[in-house]
Amino acid sequence: MQVRVDPARCQGNEVCTEVCPEVFVFDGEHAHVREGMEEVTEERRDRVEQAVMSCPEGAILLEN
Repeated sequence: MQVRVDPARCQGNEVCTEVCPEVFVFDGEHAHVREGMEEVTEERRDRVEQAVMSCPEGAILLEN
């Protein structure tokens, strides 16, 4: 499973960086998935899914 942030939808609320800082980073305008962290491991799956559900803009996408 892969995770990505849609920059067109991200409004910079930083909820994802609070929920799962090891995967998401904020650049001052938008959140991004940290380089090399696109693949969701079993270890991080719960926190990534929590970030997906917490994003008020629905900007975080999980893809198979």
